[in-house]
Amino acid sequence: MGHLRLPDGRVLHTIERPWIPDKEAGSKPFKSCVPDGPYDLVPHHGDDWTETWALVNPALKVWHYEKDMDGAGRYACLFHPANWVENVVGCIGPGLARTIFRDRDELGVTSSQAAMNILRNMLHPGARGHRLIIQPHPGARISQDG
Repeated sequence: MGHLRLPDGRVLHTIERPWIPDKEAGSKPFKSCVPDGPYDLVPHHGDDWTETWALVNPALKVWHYEKDMDGAGRYACLFHPANWVENVVGCIGPGLARTIFRDRDELGVTSSQAAMNILRNMLHPGARGHRLIIQPHPGARISQDG
């Protein structure tokens, strides 16, 4: 789970799979999120998801379409509505908040469709020139005194 800080300062929460490194593909296709780094957000209109964006960075072996691939790698890593990790296979699902869904006993994000609408209103479907930088969150740390 992560945070998505928008240009206007708002923060959305995200659900994605954990990163699993892969020497050939950069990360495990269909089992892992994409690695940290900069990505171009390329407009995407497909059969399953429309008015969204694909994450693209050839240096990290992340491509828009399978036909674009130059050897091993990932493709069709998209933003799309998703509440639980089972809803994403290498993609990112935005939400308005994090929660534990008690009926499922599972972490997830809420109001994913509303969060997608915020992204669409801010980025405008079809618009180019947007960039996403994925970086690790400092999270909890253990320190030793002395």
